[in-house]
Formats: sequence, C-alpha cells, structure tokens
Amino acid sequence: MLDVSSNQLTRLPTELECLSNLTALDVSSNALTKLPNLAPLYSLRVLKASNNHLATLSQCGFGALGQLESISVACNQLTTLSSAVYACSSLQSLDLRMNKMDTLPEGIEGLSNLQHLQISRNQLTLLPEGATYLQQLTFLDFSSNKIEHLPGGLGRGLKNLEVMIASSNFLQDLPSDIHSMTALAILRAGTNRLTELPPTLTALHKLHSLDVAGNRLQELPRNMGAMVGLRSLDCSSNQCESLPLGIPGLTSHHAA
Repeated sequence: MLDVSSNQLTRLPTELECLSNLTALDVSSNALTKLPNLAPLYSLRVLKASNNHLATLSQCGFGALGQLESISVACNQLTTLSSAVYACSSLQSLDLRMNKMDTLPEGIEGLSNLQHLQISRNQLTLLPEGATYLQQLTFLDFSSNKIEHLPGGLGRGLKNLEVMIASSNFLQDLPSDIHSMTALAILRAGTNRLTELPPTLTALHKLHSLDVAGNRLQELPRNMGAMVGLRSLDCSSNQCESLPLGIPGLTSHHAA
C-alpha cells in the first residue's frame, strides 16, 4: 500500500508506474487536478482519490485495471464519469459523492460485481437505465440530486438491494415494482415530491426503517400492519389526515 494522503501534492511522480505490485493507493486530500496513467499498476485493488481538484478521470488507464475493487473520488470537480471506469469488471465499490455531475454515461451495467454505489450530492437528473441490471448492488445512495423519476424495472433488477437513500431529490413516485426489492431493509425517501406510496411497499417484510418525511403524502398504504419488520417510520411534514394503525414492531414513529 502507498498512502500519500493529506499532503499538498499537485501531481504524482512518474516513477509511480514502476510499482506494478501495488495493491492500494491513497492520494486523497491533496491538490491533484488529474491522475496519471494508472495502467501499469495492474495489481491495484483500491484507489482513494477523494478531496482533490480532479475535473476528469479520462486517460487514467482504468481499462487495464482488471483487479480494481474500490474507487473513491468523492469531493472533487468531476462533471462526468469516464466510461472507461465501466471496464473495471471486478469493481465492488464506487464513491462519486459531492462532485458536479449532471449525468452518468451509459454502460454502468458493465459493473456486474458492483455492491456499493454512492452518487449523492451531484446534479443528476436521472439514473441510467443500466442501473436496473446491477444485480449485486446492496447499497445505493443517490440523495441530494435533481432526479424526478427512476428507471422502469428498478425493483425487479435490484433484488439484493438492502439500503436505498433517495432523499432530497424531486422524486414524484417510487418504483411500482418496489415489492421485488425483497432484501430492502432501509429506505430513505424524505424531502421529495411524493404524493403517494406504492401499495406494494407493504410487501417488504425485511424493511425496518422507512423515512418519507417532507413529501406531499395525503395518506399511507392501509395495510402497513403487514410490515412486520418495520421498527422506525418517519412520515412527518406531509399532509396526512389519518395514519394506519397496527404496525406490530414499531418502536419509533414520527408523524408531526
């Protein structure tokens, strides 16, 4: 592992390409405006480059990094993601938080082993259709963007998803097939524009935390008593005139 984080580096030395056996590189919290060609580092598994001034990830040689499992480039100046990242077929974690991206390139379905995707605090207006094919995904955070609608089939595609954080967007609805997300345990969809929740939401028996605060809901699904795993419900700051009763496991309930 090579850790040069929290310095004042503006570039990385060319000698870096000699470290072909390097498995982890941490260059986070520096002043880098670009990354060098990383192709010679074909053993690399972990790349941390958050908190820099990166504006692009092009010409970084990601296509040669077949063993790369984790990329963190949060808190940079990225306006788009290089599609070359999608060639990293072993990638399990991708952290793109707090950049300036308004779109993701097509082809994200190529990350067939991706489990953890963080794209919050960008300027995204949609999720790419390919996101519905990320069948290994367990954690998805796209909060604090400008997304109004989610791709069709998202529920059927993300059957292994355990955590979905969709708060602070412009969402008008949740997936009608959300019941297919049978592993979902945490759903945060507060501060959106939801006027109703899909009735099939109540089929999510593993869901234990539901946050839909700060929307435009007038009612909640009537059969929420079927949600035997639900422990925490926040439906505050909506327009509900009545609430369903009989949720057996509820220990925390915010409805003010």
